[in-house]
Amino acid sequence: MSASNTRGRAWRWPIVGFAFLMVPFALAQGREEAIPPYQAVAGIAGTLSIQAGDIPGNLAAVWLDDFQRYYPNVTVALGAQGSTAGASGLIAASEGLAFMSRPMDARELSDFKAKHGYRPMAIRIAHSAIVIYVNGANPLQRITLPQLDAMYSTTRRCGGGVPIRNWQQLGVDTWPADGQIHLFGPDDSSGVSELFRRRVLCDGDIRPGVDQLAGPSAVEAAVAGSRRGLGFAELGPMPGVKALAVASTAQTDFVAPTVDNIRRGRYPLSHDLEVYVYHLADKTISPLAREFIRMVLSAEGQKAVSEMGYIPLQASEIQRQLARLQ
Repeated sequence: MSASNTRGRAWRWPIVGFAFLMVPFALAQGREEAIPPYQAVAGIAGTLSIQAGDIPGNLAAVWLDDFQRYYPNVTVALGAQGSTAGASGLIAASEGLAFMSRPMDARELSDFKAKHGYRPMAIRIAHSAIVIYVNGANPLQRITLPQLDAMYSTTRRCGGGVPIRNWQQLGVDTWPADGQIHLFGPDDSSGVSELFRRRVLCDGDIRPGVDQLAGPSAVEAAVAGSRRGLGFAELGPMPGVKALAVASTAQTDFVAPTVDNIRRGRYPLSHDLEVYVYHLADKTISPLAREFIRMVLSAEGQKAVSEMGYIPLQASEIQRQLARLQ
């Protein structure tokens, strides 16, 4: 697997307020102690089983290329895409790891424990968020979670009252001429879609008529091309869209999806990217999986996180995660 096609990809930058902000890796680390580079160890070989989950294929490709450069005798068996498929693959396996953009749910954890006798270990590897986008020319600046429930859900379990179908119901009187909202979101296989249903719709159903697309870039492109468009997607806006500040309720503060707000969990739809690791009952992780995670948590691995538009961990966070691998 080659990284030559992935490092040339247009970067997807985190945002501050409603404008784009390029965040180089050195700045994304803040003023904490620098993240150490990866140091290879001897004796690492074999096959590493990875359930790709929701980590973008190009980010996984960079990590895998870097890892195989350190360990040319390692081969990688890359499994299912999507958080649900990734969790199922890890449950069925007897080794390896799975990338997830949402926590494993109670049923998945129960199924894993029923088969293996214990729960998998979850290691945080980056920060991210579900961001609500509108067309860049839309005057709307903010939205609440109950309003999103009223827009996206048929069940409206999360505070959504009367269904919201037009911009006038959001206080936008002149946008656009027919007033109708065109909703977009990622498809059902996405962990982001599952997390949105869990946290915004209280496990409700997404209503018919929402255009569900493959991947965040497709959602953002659709919103950029539609004056009536509103969509949710993973962090990483492109030109032509605007991110909205979000409040948990109409009585709480609206919070913009800035790097600091996401990293500190103040933005209501912040979440972490995690890797779930198969381990033995005594918490021992295979040397192959341990070294791969150590590389992801190194300066090189976190630089790739930043380059792909996600928010890298700070040095103190990495130290806590690495301590769990010992």
